[in-house]
Amino acid sequence: MKKILVLLDVMVFFDRELFRGIQAALKTYSTQSTVYLSSQNDIDSLRLTKWDVVIADGDKVSDINAISSLANLCLIYSSSELNDVPKNVQVLSLDNEQFASLALGKFLDLGIKKVGFYCNEFDDKFLWNRERKHAFLEHAKNVGLSIIDMQHYQPQRNHEQMGVFCSTDRSARTLLQSLSDQRVMIPQQVAVIGVDCDPIENEISPISITSIDINPFDIGKQAVQSVFSLRRNQHHRYTASHIEINDSCREDYQQDTVVSQALFYIYNNYQNPIKVSTIARYCRVSRKTLDTRFLNAKGITVHQYIVNTRVERAKKYLIESDESIEEIAMRCGYPHHSYLYQVFKKHMNCTPVDYRKSFRENNNIGEDRSITH
Repeated sequence: MKKILVLLDVMVFFDRELFRGIQAALKTYSTQSTVYLSSQNDIDSLRLTKWDVVIADGDKVSDINAISSLANLCLIYSSSELNDVPKNVQVLSLDNEQFASLALGKFLDLGIKKVGFYCNEFDDKFLWNRERKHAFLEHAKNVGLSIIDMQHYQPQRNHEQMGVFCSTDRSARTLLQSLSDQRVMIPQQVAVIGVDCDPIENEISPISITSIDINPFDIGKQAVQSVFSLRRNQHHRYTASHIEINDSCREDYQQDTVVSQALFYIYNNYQNPIKVSTIARYCRVSRKTLDTRFLNAKGITVHQYIVNTRVERAKKYLIESDESIEEIAMRCGYPHHSYLYQVFKKHMNCTPVDYRKSFRENNNIGEDRSITH
């Protein structure tokens, strides 16, 4: 029986998903193992136990040598390159150069010839941010694109469309808010791509964020596969599989300020009992005008968009949490779980319970093994 120690902060959604990926991957191996969950703050007490494998979050590890002393085989995943690590430590790092290439490829596909890189003050202090910026700007120069300094960027009504690669969805949302306040048309004037596919940032953004999908569940699975691989490479890369296209970089998207206001209201109030007439008042237009403009922009009615938003949120809660159907129904704006059942039967052709069960079976997700805190 192998003892596997995982050092993560499961209070954070990203780390919880990564831990689920680790568990799912371990179940595919014939080797029996027990998983223990702890924190790097408990290093001294953890030294009292003999571990077979340690998997740790390199973004939070302050002393890699201390981690390496816990077991003969360690893996540290990191958002940036890690060099000069002990010989018994494998590194799984995000391929920030690939992320930059994905974003640049999308801009080239749209025929954009001017690009820039943007990060907010929070992201600016991290090494992974510098890696993404350097890779993006270097690739852009190599293909002959013009580089715009976003620190001194002044929007002009009739300028040629430009593309901005943002360090994260958090930075993308900050930029989109600023551009919206300046009445810049997105994406006709400025197309924006972020990184993370962060559902929270996307919900509170005035315009939905096109984003490079970093899947923590897949990172967890790859961490385990790297540890148990017969080819003991010390350095591994996590690459993103696709870009989730949303309104900030949608080729056929025609921005309508009324529709943008309506979307902002829906994203912030779907958990409450809202009416289309209430949204129309918020947008300061008649219900008929709102319905017409929304249908033209989105191809569906405002009511249907609210239903779709709630269904998508319910699907995420069913997958990402163990909350009861009643709790999820309340979080999605339904006064009772029976309403959620009716909506799921109509739109998903199954019940919420069946949806959760099917997802977990298909992704080989079961109960936790042995977890200590």
